Amino acid sequence: MTQNNTPLDENNLDIEKLSTILTDKEIRPKELDPLEKEKEVNIDVNLNNIEKKEIIDININEVDDLLFILLKNEYDFVVIEPTNDLVKLSLKKDSILKDVKYIKYHTYSSLVIKLKTITKLDVTKNNIEQKGDGLTLFREKSIDILVKSVPGNFGETIFLKAKLSEKKLTKKQVVKKGVSASTAFGFLGGILFIALILGGAFLTFVIINAKTPEDVAFFASLGISLNDINSFLLTLTTTIFSIVMIIETILLIIVLFKALFTKKDQKRKKVIFSVLSVIMLIIAGSSATLWMYLDKTIKQLPNWLEYSYGLVQIYDNNLLNDEKIGKSGAIISDTNSIIGPIDIKFDVNYLRKDELRKGFSISKYIWNFGNGKTIETKTPDVIYTFDKKGNYKISLTLEGVDTRFREKGVIQKPASEQPEISVAYVVDIKEKTLENGGKTISFNANELKPLGEVEWYLEDDLTKPAYTGYNFQPSKVYFEKSLIGMKLKNSKNNYMNRIFTISGEESSINGKINEEVSIDDDLEYTFKVSDIENNFGDGFIEEFIWTIDGKEYKQKSDKLNMEESSKITYKFTDYGDYNISVKLVNSNGESNLLTKKITTAKKMKLNGQIDFYINNSKINDIKYDRKTNDYFIYNIGAPTKISFDAKTIRPDNALYTLDSIKWDVKGDGSNEGEGKVFEHEFNFAGFEEVLVKYKFKHRRDKNLFVELTQKINLEFIEKEADLSLNLKSDTEYAPALVSFDASLSKVQNDDIIKFIYDYGDGVVEERDAINLGHRYLKEGNYKIKLTVVTRKGKEYSITKDLILKPFESSAKINVSMKKAPTGQEIDFLSSDSLGQIVAYHWDFGDGSSSSEANPSHSYKKPGKYKVVLTIDLANNNVMNDSIEIEIE
Repeated sequence: MTQNNTPLDENNLDIEKLSTILTDKEIRPKELDPLEKEKEVNIDVNLNNIEKKEIIDININEVDDLLFILLKNEYDFVVIEPTNDLVKLSLKKDSILKDVKYIKYHTYSSLVIKLKTITKLDVTKNNIEQKGDGLTLFREKSIDILVKSVPGNFGETIFLKAKLSEKKLTKKQVVKKGVSASTAFGFLGGILFIALILGGAFLTFVIINAKTPEDVAFFASLGISLNDINSFLLTLTTTIFSIVMIIETILLIIVLFKALFTKKDQKRKKVIFSVLSVIMLIIAGSSATLWMYLDKTIKQLPNWLEYSYGLVQIYDNNLLNDEKIGKSGAIISDTNSIIGPIDIKFDVNYLRKDELRKGFSISKYIWNFGNGKTIETKTPDVIYTFDKKGNYKISLTLEGVDTRFREKGVIQKPASEQPEISVAYVVDIKEKTLENGGKTISFNANELKPLGEVEWYLEDDLTKPAYTGYNFQPSKVYFEKSLIGMKLKNSKNNYMNRIFTISGEESSINGKINEEVSIDDDLEYTFKVSDIENNFGDGFIEEFIWTIDGKEYKQKSDKLNMEESSKITYKFTDYGDYNISVKLVNSNGESNLLTKKITTAKKMKLNGQIDFYINNSKINDIKYDRKTNDYFIYNIGAPTKISFDAKTIRPDNALYTLDSIKWDVKGDGSNEGEGKVFEHEFNFAGFEEVLVKYKFKHRRDKNLFVELTQKINLEFIEKEADLSLNLKSDTEYAPALVSFDASLSKVQNDDIIKFIYDYGDGVVEERDAINLGHRYLKEGNYKIKLTVVTRKGKEYSITKDLILKPFESSAKINVSMKKAPTGQEIDFLSSDSLGQIVAYHWDFGDGSSSSEANPSHSYKKPGKYKVVLTIDLANNNVMNDSIEIEIE
């Protein structure tokens, strides 16, 4: 073949000519003769260095990236040649190899397919030589492309030439590219991401606006029980935001990587990726913040099942006290056909919360049950016995303070919901007292015949009915409190329709068990019987028979001092719950059994007290009851954020150490925080209680714990002024520039017209709500006071503390040599000096000086010279250091 050394003519894109050149030995290194090879190597002296590095160019991924390099650098063509492990890109201009780049095989494969597609070559054939041309768009410009593919040992070698075209090509004319798997997955991933975002937005809307069961009715319509909606929302929120955060984190890493490693000569691409990095960082941070907010909000949502019962909830109190039934089984949803006699509990806790949201703080509940009897309670519940048929219209009056109109003082108003009770049936219960002090009981339930057969259950076995019928008389004689269950056979419920409580009959022999814990050993107890009673004529108490921890002990009675003679001391082997009983036997052989349940707890008291802070200022007006360990704080402005600090709390028993602290804001068993320091925002006026639950662990026995609880009682009143002052310093050391932000300050029904700042250093000035800065020159503790003046002439103030530390400062001399001949230059260094240095002064001891930080100096005469360095600091302090130099 005849060698053709004619370079490509940029004005003539003849495909045949290109093909001839591309097959030339000059371009295909394997066919170069020694002279030409030596010539080419000598032309570019840096080529070997480039090839040795073999650095993957991550900026080359698409055909557009190749076009950018070719057109920008005005290269004639590029040879894309696969090797053993990488793909080599040789860029040439005027027959000279100008640059070499390397790409990975997966990028090479993508480029080959796209280049062949543009130039209409057969993508499926890679074992034959092909050549073609095509037209493509690059940055809205038409580009002529010439491509030749040549089979090789490691794949096809591609020769590519590109040039601006005079032809006009629209986007519609561009050859359609096949959709790759990665593109398809990317498209599906985008759809999934958008779906997750929409789902998250929907969840956010629902959670923030969920106030009543109707607000979460959508989830109930999906078959989710009201009792499980909160846990479902929490799981769904966690799932959605976990996936969103993973996707956002991956995208952030990708764009950040691109921004860092995109070459500087591709400024536009580098700027785009940098901007995208910042945007993705903001989006990811916002998503994480929203996730935490929603998680906290969901945990504070009410129990929707309980809330659905209404603001005034009505329970069968006996069913409510049965652990197997609980609230859901004890609720009375139909109050029109109740079976009496019945103890009903009215719970208005949700009514209290609803009124508190409206600004009404309830201090008393006044109940009128329609029979002239009024009951007043301070707690939001009451228990009342209905033992007669009839309709009861119950009147509930709320007494308290409307925080919106505090000047009206304490007011009364009717509750928004007034319950009604209709007792349609009554079971006739008759009791008969026996001579031995016991009682028999009989039930007449003939009124219930319209409701179907009745089954009766005894407390000893609640799984099988003891009797079926309308008239039931247990054979048992009752001495103590007992329960009897009644169930309508046709009832769909698996629990009792009614549980009747049978009270124990008082015996002529009676008393009360008292216990006392030893001071030295909290497992040692002394028991005795006090308030001993015995009817005259029945003789006297002759014996006390104690049963403790399964063991029986007999004590003879002293007629003159029966209480003292009943005493018994017992040491338990472990902590826990124990049933203590004592049988009192009189001289006539009659007896009565007294029982009591005790809990042997580890004896412990708390040392130290909790500290309370608002805006970093300690609250001093606190009442603390040492006996009960309760705190009382009154007249706190709302809304406000309180910080609770329990760092000084410790047990008085040195064998125990603090294991954990949990904070229960509502006192409802839900823990809003853990740790020695806890912060919570209270938004409404009224009364709140916070339970602090301490858990102490034994230092030696890791399975031994003591749990104690403190109660914090808080009274909030609505703030007339809510001032905010945020400080931001450019450093924690003096001198410092500190900025102030009071823009969140507000006064009810008034406008703030002035912001006056007392900086605590003697400077007082009026500035805007956002104060860009005040410079503090010296270290110290500054008390900053903000005073706002309203349009009505009222003034309100808030203070904040600012602590500025002094910089660690010192002067330090280092020298290149301490001994030197005359005329030898010595380097003097101050780089190890500390502090904010504003000036240097060197005294070399020979009458010479310098104000440089690191000067050089030579001495003309031999001798010893004392060199002194003096530095001036920004806080006006001066530091010195000295060193001796010997000149020979």
